[in-house]
Amino acid sequence: LQAQGKVNDVYDTCSAILTELGESIPESYTLCKSSEMLAETLKMYEELGDKWLKGEKTDDKTLQTTLQFYNVIALASYFCKSYSMVVYFTCKAMQLTLHRGLCEHTIITLLQFTSVVTKDENAVQCYRIAKGAMSLRETFDVSAQIPELYFNFYGIVAWRFEP
Repeated sequence: LQAQGKVNDVYDTCSAILTELGESIPESYTLCKSSEMLAETLKMYEELGDKWLKGEKTDDKTLQTTLQFYNVIALASYFCKSYSMVVYFTCKAMQLTLHRGLCEHTIITLLQFTSVVTKDENAVQCYRIAKGAMSLRETFDVSAQIPELYFNFYGIVAWRFEP
């Protein structure tokens, strides 16, 4: 659907499925709320530290499915909703993986998060998170995700730091 330009249909489908999975999807989200959620999510990551990336991987299929739908709805919302909604969905996915563990969709979740929230004042922190995410490529079979992973890492985050 997304490739056909039907981003509203993608958004609605993902929203319905996430709701069925027990997630709450707001109609809208303010810039103030998204800034607070962003700060909270970065704080959660810092409290767990980079050692979290070396933790046990989970086989939780519900987590994998939920993260996958959050990642898709975040991209769709970029085209059909406000930037605040993009931040909301990337933060929700990030918080979910921080709470429930590492899976094959954690890498793209971390990279989407850093690509959405990177600003001049937190670029080094986001680069560190993104670099840690890329280190997980050997842990999971992410061959189907490589183009998206590389685009998010090299195209959006790493260009500030790597030649």
